[in-house]
Amino acid sequence: MKTKAIVQEALVCLLILLFVYASLSKLLDFHEYRKQLYNQAFPAMFKPVLLWAIPVSELVLTLLLILQVTRTWALYGSLLLLLLFTGYIMLVKLNFYHRVPCSCGGVLRSLNWTQHLVFNLCFMAVTVGAILLRRKTFNHLKIVKS
Repeated sequence: MKTKAIVQEALVCLLILLFVYASLSKLLDFHEYRKQLYNQAFPAMFKPVLLWAIPVSELVLTLLLILQVTRTWALYGSLLLLLLFTGYIMLVKLNFYHRVPCSCGGVLRSLNWTQHLVFNLCFMAVTVGAILLRRKTFNHLKIVKS
C-alpha cells in the first residue's frame, strides 16, 4: 500500500507542477497570453471570462490538489479541465476552427498541435492513474478500519 501512496503522490505532484507552470507562464507574460487568447476563434463575449478563468482555475486546482481533504475533487476537476483542453485540441486537429493560435504559456507554446495532444493525453493518463490509486488507497483504508 505504501508504494501506491507514493506513486499517487508523485502523480499529484506532476499535476501540481503542470498547473503552476501553466498558470504562472500565462500570468507572467500576460500581454502575450491576452493577445493569443483574444485571437482565438471563440465568441467575443467569452474571451474576457476565459482570460481570467483559465489561469485562476489552474491555480485553484493546484491549491485543492495540495490539500488532502479536497484532493479527490481536485483530481476530478483536473481531469475535466484537461478534457476541455484536449477537446479543443481535437477540434483544432479536425480543422474545426479557421485560425488556431495557441494561448498556452512558456514551453507549451512551442509544441505543435499533435505534440500538444499527446502531452495532454499523457497528463490525462496521469490524472486517471492518480484517481484510481486514490480510490484503491481509500478502499483499502476502509477495509483495514473495519
